[in-house]
Amino acid sequence: MIGLVTKGFPPNLLCLKLDLQHTELTNESLEILAGGLPSQLADLCLDVGGCSDIDDAGIVTFLKQLPEHLSKLSLLGLARTGVTVGVVELVKDPLEELRSWAEMAPWDQKEVLLSKVAAQAGANDSLEESRAAQVEHNRRVALENMLMLPATKLNEELKQKIQADLAALQENDALHSV
Repeated sequence: MIGLVTKGFPPNLLCLKLDLQHTELTNESLEILAGGLPSQLADLCLDVGGCSDIDDAGIVTFLKQLPEHLSKLSLLGLARTGVTVGVVELVKDPLEELRSWAEMAPWDQKEVLLSKVAAQAGANDSLEESRAAQVEHNRRVALENMLMLPATKLNEELKQKIQADLAALQENDALHSV
């Protein structure tokens, strides 16, 4: 079926956006698609979300079959296919880097994917630290604002608890700044 679609592409087509979500696209049909793209195509946006039969090997073959003149590629929906997390991260890179990766030996490809996964894990850790810092800041601001409430709204026991919590937050800051 994908072969029929590619036969309908005008030969001078420069930009193409295809939404092929949930079409049961496979590695083989992805290869046929890439081989049938117009040679002058410069920009391709392809959404293959929900096509669970596409895996890393299919992406490698697809990249190798792309027209030489293609300068921009957007592969969308890969998280909902059979590709690994490393490939999902890798396709965010420029097309020339993707082409280079596709030409690497399989063990070198795996190394690149592992580094992408490790980098993503590090980014997630950094994001968690940032969120934790934001939560701590918000807590401090809320506690400080509570101390500004009128005396009729804030009994002495609650005021002492708030001051103790603020002191603990300041002590935590001092520990982390060392």
